[in-house]
Amino acid sequence: MDLNVFYDSTPQTYNGTKTDIDKNKSVTTRTNSTAYNLNDIIRTSAVTNCVNGTESACFLYKVITAGTTAGTAPPYCTSLGCTVTDDKVSLKAIRGPYTFYRKLRTSPELYTIPYARAYVSTTNPSASAPEAGACPSNYATRGGIGINDVN
Repeated sequence: MDLNVFYDSTPQTYNGTKTDIDKNKSVTTRTNSTAYNLNDIIRTSAVTNCVNGTESACFLYKVITAGTTAGTAPPYCTSLGCTVTDDKVSLKAIRGPYTFYRKLRTSPELYTIPYARAYVSTTNPSASAPEAGACPSNYATRGGIGINDVN
């Protein structure tokens, strides 16, 4: 539970270590013609719109160039680490979905967890997700944690 970012939720601790990163980092839903500051975190719509991992609703975007958004939303990119320009604002996808197959008695079922993957930039660490340094790069390959890419 430690070394996490609790976007829009109450931070949790384990044995009181309080090693959370950017506690209570707020997330704003993108709106037309709105000014955003550097390092603001936005989403394009409600997380309930994240169904299969290919929608922008499955991502969180970090403002990397402050400014004002357009009067209508452009198509937002949908790959981890991609950059999109929304009029005067530049944003980078810093959290993305993890889609995997759940094993069921009947057949495998595709399931998506929004915001599950953190973006790590080796060339520009300030563009990374705030918690990127604390996430193991091999979390989906470790055995015994119940997540895999096999159907």
